[in-house]
Amino acid sequence: MFVMYLIELLSFFKFPGDEIPIIRDCALSALQGTNEEIGRKAILKLMDAVDEYIPDPVSQLDKPFLMPIEDVFSIQGGPLKTTLAGVEMFKKILGQGQIWKPVY
Repeated sequence: MFVMYLIELLSFFKFPGDEIPIIRDCALSALQGTNEEIGRKAILKLMDAVDEYIPDPVSQLDKPFLMPIEDVFSIQGGPLKTTLAGVEMFKKILGQGQIWKPVY
């Protein structure tokens, strides 16, 4: 009955309620290891459904590499120049930065 309500609610808000997979699970059971059917097995089934239903984003490697800036510092005394010395991922130097890759 609750599943039917979810489908109606999704459809009301213009989502494809009949097509979206609905997986019953309990994260607490998965963490505590108490009920395999609604716990660990259901979470794995949920992640399989997510992998199948949500498409991977298309990487556009021909576009400029944009990286968010974490901190900005104001330094007095004239113009500054910035030079990129390298791109690292998990303390390994990369030849290039790419989309969806964490760099530091």
